[in-house]
Amino acid sequence: QTNDQGRLLAQNYGRQADAVIPNFHPDAPEQPDKSGPPTVVWIANLKLWKRPDVFVRLAQALRDLTGVRFLMLGEAPPADSGWARELMQSMEATPNLQFLGRQSTAEVNRILARASVFVNTSVHEGFPNTFVQAWLRDAVVVSLDVNPDRVLDSQQVGIHAETETGLAKAVRHLLIDEAVRADYARRARAYAQTTHSVRNIGK
Repeated sequence: QTNDQGRLLAQNYGRQADAVIPNFHPDAPEQPDKSGPPTVVWIANLKLWKRPDVFVRLAQALRDLTGVRFLMLGEAPPADSGWARELMQSMEATPNLQFLGRQSTAEVNRILARASVFVNTSVHEGFPNTFVQAWLRDAVVVSLDVNPDRVLDSQQVGIHAETETGLAKAVRHLLIDEAVRADYARRARAYAQTTHSVRNIGK
């Protein structure tokens, strides 16, 4: 009997370990306002594995899109490495890109509420909270590599670009076609409210 109880406990533990607990977020207090210039946002500390250089190249590749702003938010890297110096120089030399530095969560959310697209260029992450923050504020997620549980594809709540060429193509398409962008934003907000709202935490 003891062995049977042990096996049952092990089975139940395994089921619990396999369960996925989603990130929970409060409903967005900000009212999305996309009436300003189209804005593409990148949010992370400027570390090598976050690949901020990819976002800089994205801004350079799309510099022909008049009026589009590319914003980078996050803590600057230590200036004692050649990589960091080269990165900062390339950012300063990209006229359609602005580096805002480290921002509060409230300010990040305010910027996302006005943004058209949120871009993730990390090599790997778990489930980025920034995905949910963007979804709740109608900023369409375009990710180079990170696609946890293939949610971007299966739920059609964003675009998994896979390559830098694909990233530039996806962002360009979203900026040009407002109807497509609105469809992604609508699905993503509904998914986030259903799956990631603190109202559902009891489930």
